[in-house]
Amino acid sequence: MKEKKKTNIKIILIKTIRILVISYLTILIFLFFKQKDMIYYPNYPEASSFYDCSNFKTDEQKEYNWTRFYEKKWTNNNLVIFFHWNAGSACSRYEMKNILEKSWNNFVFVEYYWYSDLSNNKPWIDKILQDSLNIWEYIKSKEFENIYIIWRSVWTWPASYYTENFKTDKILLISPYTQLYKVASDKYPFFPIKLLFSENYNSEEYLKRYKWELLIIHWNNDKVVPFFLGKELYDWINTDKKEFFEINNWNHNDILYYEGVSEKIIKFLN
Repeated sequence: MKEKKKTNIKIILIKTIRILVISYLTILIFLFFKQKDMIYYPNYPEASSFYDCSNFKTDEQKEYNWTRFYEKKWTNNNLVIFFHWNAGSACSRYEMKNILEKSWNNFVFVEYYWYSDLSNNKPWIDKILQDSLNIWEYIKSKEFENIYIIWRSVWTWPASYYTENFKTDKILLISPYTQLYKVASDKYPFFPIKLLFSENYNSEEYLKRYKWELLIIHWNNDKVVPFFLGKELYDWINTDKKEFFEINNWNHNDILYYEGVSEKIIKFLN
């Protein structure tokens, strides 16, 4: 009787382990093949049209080598290039547009590859990187005296690539990270995310030689991009012209509405 009971327990244990292993492998496969859908949200919370955007009606709508962007021109000789954050398109970034207009700098709002107009195509890392290159091709003949780069959250890496390769006088990072796989690892700590990631954005790679002015803004309880990754990137960048602006008791999506943030950005850009 005891032997039969032991045998039954062993069988149950083996079945349980088998179920756990199969479940674990199933989740791994899911994470690998669905990672792009979990990274890119081009039509969140709803789809928008680049050419029919009420927020940018007074600005020029341009396209260069398939990269679309909104442009506003003032009389000064400074240019701000804004790489918008992930969920949604450039059209929905009116909060940052309002801030930049108060700074009286020329600006370009970059629209990422297939991030509006209900395309069936999917964004991916190479095409988004190409957007950075196309923007440089467009502005390099404009002879701006100063070029400032702003980016936020997931798009830290494409903009850091720009910073490494082209003229940049100041960079503003909002909720940045060192490497994107670390963001995912924080959410899925029991999975080998680094091995699974084909879309890993490595900001460290392109910012390690940056020597000019830097401002990082990060909420200290960020649930989307962990605060410690913003601090990690700040410590990694080797410039003595840097500042870390820590935000308390707020949230990731509404960071621009935090008291003092808009004034901080305008002061930094001027």
